[in-house]
Amino acid sequence: MQKRYLPSGPPEISDAGPVRINLPEPLLSGELELLYTGRGLGEALDYLFYKGRDGNTDIEGNLTDKLRKDFLSLWRSHLHSDIRIVIIVASDAASGQEPQAAIFRSHRFILASRSSYFRQQLRQVERVSGELTLTLPSPPFTLLSLYLTLGWIYAGTLAFSDQHWNLATAFEIMRCATYLCLDALYDEIQARIVMDMMHGLFHPFLLFSEYESITGGAWGAVGCKCRQCTRRAPRVLEFALEDEVKNAYLERGARRALIAYFGEGWCTPEFAHLLPKTRLSILKELTKCIIPLNIFPLLYASQAGMKKLEGVGELWAAVSREMLVAAVGKIDKVLCDQSAECFRQKEWLDIVDTANDGNAERDEKLKWITNAVQRGINDSNAAKLYQVCDERFPLSPTAQRLSGAKTVNTIPPSCKLVRPNAR
Repeated sequence: MQKRYLPSGPPEISDAGPVRINLPEPLLSGELELLYTGRGLGEALDYLFYKGRDGNTDIEGNLTDKLRKDFLSLWRSHLHSDIRIVIIVASDAASGQEPQAAIFRSHRFILASRSSYFRQQLRQVERVSGELTLTLPSPPFTLLSLYLTLGWIYAGTLAFSDQHWNLATAFEIMRCATYLCLDALYDEIQARIVMDMMHGLFHPFLLFSEYESITGGAWGAVGCKCRQCTRRAPRVLEFALEDEVKNAYLERGARRALIAYFGEGWCTPEFAHLLPKTRLSILKELTKCIIPLNIFPLLYASQAGMKKLEGVGELWAAVSREMLVAAVGKIDKVLCDQSAECFRQKEWLDIVDTANDGNAERDEKLKWITNAVQRGINDSNAAKLYQVCDERFPLSPTAQRLSGAKTVNTIPPSCKLVRPNAR
């Protein structure tokens, strides 16, 4: 703008008053609109120049990208910066060093236009050593989170930098967005946590009824179960429940994830370190999934978790084992109380329809089921349970069909139920 309106260089400034440029007000207004928003006076000329140069007709996208780069260059070069943002970074206690101040230079007009917090604070900002200085608390602000937040303020996206950051930094950015009243940044970092870092986090934006329509009531039917998500889900839930966060979407997704990770997914230090109240609430929600449709997958998952904890002597393992035992008790009860429905499920029919030719996996599952029945049997369900077992335990539908209705025993002797003494 200086070259256009002051081609001979900046005028000499005297005490007589402000320098006035001989320029029509509408023209200056249009140029300023173009400079700060990428829209307005220059669009027609830009269309001609850009289209004629490379054939690209996405003029608005080009202008936005160009404006983003210009603002980032302005920020990184400290050109015309008129305020310092300071945070006091606490050093490692073991090092014995005193806390140090980290300084970020910025521009008041950009801060005020993007954040209502900055707009309010800049009205009462103080000068320190002759410079306007604004101090931010740490936490929630850290060197990396403040850098990424300021970069977002200038660029409008967190993709402005190739800087790699982890889940902890994402949480810090979300706290910064809340502190600075940056709703758009909050939404972006929330989406990045859900989609990029947690691989969808079990559709957290869907209501319960919508989620049930997708899963059909089947436990673990959707969602990512990779090792990274399994270990991160407890941290996401813990963060979402913090008093200053209270994020309903992250909480909903993390709870669904932890229910789906029942079994080996509960055998991690991260899950065991959740507050007891939180763990019990997860167990209570899992109980709603313990229905005949899910009974065998849940039983298998619980036993897989028990096997994973074998030989682990840490304190967290004892917590995980206690949670699994509590869930197994509920699984055993449903299996025995609703045995007729349970033994009609596909998982059971697949077992009895498989030839008994030394299939170790099949034999192991049969052992788990038999043990569960023996644990869950009681006076109230014994009669019905034995009737169901007599009908369904020893017979293979395929074997009957092939042998002309002969009774073929496909259950290993070690897995037979033992009838308790009559009382």
